[in-house]
Amino acid sequence: MKKLSLSFFKNGPIKLTNDSQFVLEKSIIYEGKSFDLNKCTFICRCGRSKNQPFCEGSHSNARFDTRCKTSKEKFSQTLKNNSLTSKTNELNEPPQLIIKENSPILAKGNITLKIKDIPEIINRRKFNLCRCGSSKYMPFCDCSHSDVEGRYYTF
Repeated sequence: MKKLSLSFFKNGPIKLTNDSQFVLEKSIIYEGKSFDLNKCTFICRCGRSKNQPFCEGSHSNARFDTRCKTSKEKFSQTLKNNSLTSKTNELNEPPQLIIKENSPILAKGNITLKIKDIPEIINRRKFNLCRCGSSKYMPFCDCSHSDVEGRYYTF
Protein backbone atom coordinates (compact mmCIF):
# COMPACT_ATOMS: atom_id res chain seq x y z
CA MET A 1 0.00 0.00 0.00
CA LYS A 2 1.26 3.47 -0.85
CA LYS A 3 1.67 5.61 2.25
CA LEU A 4 3.10 9.04 3.06
CA SER A 5 4.02 10.62 6.39
CA LEU A 6 4.41 14.31 7.13
CA SER A 7 6.64 15.79 9.84
CA PHE A 8 6.84 19.46 10.71
CA PHE A 9 10.08 21.32 11.44
CA LYS A 10 9.87 24.15 13.95
CA ASN A 11 9.73 27.43 12.00
CA GLY A 12 10.65 25.48 8.88
CA PRO A 13 9.41 23.10 6.19
CA ILE A 14 7.19 20.05 6.06
CA LYS A 15 9.14 16.82 5.59
CA LEU A 16 7.42 14.33 3.29
CA THR A 17 8.54 10.72 3.74
CA ASN A 18 7.52 7.90 1.44
CA ASP A 19 6.67 5.04 3.83
CA SER A 20 6.11 2.52 1.04
CA GLN A 21 8.34 0.48 -1.23
CA PHE A 22 7.04 2.20 -4.35
CA VAL A 23 7.65 5.58 -5.95
CA LEU A 24 4.69 7.80 -5.06
CA GLU A 25 3.75 9.11 -8.48
CA LYS A 26 2.15 12.55 -8.67
CA SER A 27 2.28 12.85 -4.88
CA ILE A 28 2.90 16.61 -5.01
CA ILE A 29 0.75 18.83 -7.21
CA TYR A 30 1.94 22.44 -7.38
CA GLU A 31 0.20 24.96 -9.64
CA GLY A 32 -0.79 22.21 -12.05
CA LYS A 33 2.64 20.50 -12.17
CA SER A 34 3.04 17.07 -10.61
CA PHE A 35 6.08 15.67 -8.83
CA ASP A 36 6.90 12.08 -7.86
CA LEU A 37 8.35 11.17 -4.47
CA ASN A 38 11.03 8.50 -4.16
CA LYS A 39 12.06 8.66 -0.48
CA CYS A 40 11.71 12.11 1.08
CA THR A 41 11.61 15.83 0.33
CA PHE A 42 10.90 19.11 2.11
CA ILE A 43 8.03 21.49 1.26
CA CYS A 44 8.38 25.24 1.93
CA ARG A 45 6.00 26.86 4.43
CA CYS A 46 7.63 30.29 4.85
CA GLY A 47 7.11 31.48 1.27
CA ARG A 48 10.69 32.58 0.63
CA SER A 49 12.03 29.56 -1.23
CA LYS A 50 13.19 30.34 -4.75
CA ASN A 51 12.55 26.68 -5.63
CA GLN A 52 8.80 26.47 -4.82
CA PRO A 53 7.19 24.28 -3.63
CA PHE A 54 10.42 22.84 -2.22
CA CYS A 55 12.42 24.21 0.71
CA GLU A 56 15.96 25.42 0.04
CA GLY A 57 16.70 26.87 3.50
CA SER A 58 15.42 30.44 3.15
CA HIS A 59 13.30 30.03 6.30
CA SER A 60 16.45 30.43 8.42
CA ASN A 61 16.33 34.19 7.66
CA ALA A 62 12.54 34.51 7.83
CA ARG A 63 10.44 35.34 10.86
CA PHE A 64 8.07 32.46 10.26
CA ASP A 65 6.44 31.18 13.46
CA THR A 66 4.98 27.68 13.31
CA ARG A 67 3.96 27.34 16.96
CA CYS A 68 0.38 26.38 17.74
CA LYS A 69 -1.14 29.46 19.38
CA THR A 70 -3.94 27.76 21.34
CA SER A 71 -4.23 25.22 24.15
CA LYS A 72 -3.81 21.51 23.35
CA GLU A 73 -7.35 20.85 24.63
CA LYS A 74 -8.91 23.44 22.31
CA PHE A 75 -6.68 22.25 19.46
CA SER A 76 -7.80 18.63 19.97
CA GLN A 77 -11.47 19.62 20.13
CA THR A 78 -11.10 21.60 16.90
CA LEU A 79 -9.65 18.53 15.19
CA LYS A 80 -12.52 16.36 16.38
CA ASN A 81 -14.96 18.87 14.89
CA ASN A 82 -12.94 19.26 11.67
CA SER A 83 -15.11 18.99 8.55
CA LEU A 84 -12.29 17.29 6.66
CA THR A 85 -12.73 13.94 8.43
CA SER A 86 -12.21 11.17 5.92
CA LYS A 87 -14.49 8.62 4.40
CA THR A 88 -13.42 4.96 4.48
CA ASN A 89 -12.67 4.79 0.73
CA GLU A 90 -10.17 7.66 1.05
CA LEU A 91 -7.72 5.25 2.70
CA ASN A 92 -7.28 3.67 -0.73
CA GLU A 93 -6.58 6.98 -2.48
CA PRO A 94 -2.94 7.62 -3.35
CA PRO A 95 -1.37 10.14 -0.96
CA GLN A 96 -1.11 13.67 -2.36
CA LEU A 97 -0.26 17.21 -1.36
CA ILE A 98 -2.13 19.69 -3.52
CA ILE A 99 -0.79 23.25 -3.47
CA LYS A 100 -2.82 25.93 -5.24
CA GLU A 101 -2.57 29.70 -5.39
CA ASN A 102 -4.29 31.55 -2.53
CA SER A 103 -5.16 28.42 -0.59
CA PRO A 104 -3.73 26.13 2.10
CA ILE A 105 -1.97 22.87 1.30
CA LEU A 106 -4.52 20.07 0.93
CA ALA A 107 -3.10 16.76 2.16
CA LYS A 108 -5.23 13.76 1.25
CA GLY A 109 -5.07 10.00 0.92
CA ASN A 110 -3.15 7.53 3.06
CA ILE A 111 -1.15 10.04 5.12
CA THR A 112 0.11 9.98 8.69
CA LEU A 113 0.85 13.29 10.40
CA LYS A 114 3.63 13.16 12.95
CA ILE A 115 2.94 15.89 15.49
CA LYS A 116 4.15 15.64 19.05
CA ASP A 117 1.40 14.94 21.62
CA ILE A 118 -1.47 14.91 19.12
CA PRO A 119 -2.28 11.22 18.38
CA GLU A 120 -5.93 11.58 17.35
CA ILE A 121 -5.15 13.07 13.92
CA ILE A 122 -3.40 9.97 12.63
CA ASN A 123 -6.70 8.36 11.60
CA ARG A 124 -7.86 11.27 9.45
CA ARG A 125 -7.11 11.37 5.75
CA LYS A 126 -7.73 14.97 4.66
CA PHE A 127 -6.07 18.02 6.11
CA ASN A 128 -5.70 21.68 5.18
CA LEU A 129 -2.20 22.79 6.20
CA CYS A 130 -1.22 26.42 6.87
CA ARG A 131 1.19 28.22 4.52
CA CYS A 132 0.94 31.77 5.88
CA GLY A 133 2.13 31.35 9.48
CA SER A 134 -0.93 33.03 11.01
CA SER A 135 -3.08 30.04 11.97
CA LYS A 136 -3.84 29.56 15.67
CA TYR A 137 -4.01 25.81 15.03
CA MET A 138 -0.64 25.18 13.40
CA PRO A 139 0.12 23.19 11.34
CA PHE A 140 -3.52 23.35 10.23
CA CYS A 141 -5.16 26.20 8.35
CA ASP A 142 -7.85 28.20 10.15
CA CYS A 143 -8.30 30.68 7.23
CA SER A 144 -6.30 33.42 9.00
CA HIS A 145 -4.52 34.10 5.69
CA SER A 146 -7.62 35.96 4.49
CA ASP A 147 -6.96 38.68 7.11
CA VAL A 148 -3.20 39.06 6.63
CA GLU A 149 -1.59 41.40 4.10
CA GLY A 150 1.93 42.43 3.20
CA ARG A 151 3.74 39.27 4.29
CA TYR A 152 5.50 36.45 2.52
CA TYR A 153 3.43 33.44 1.60
CA THR A 154 4.01 30.35 -0.44
CA PHE A 155 1.15 31.57 -2.62
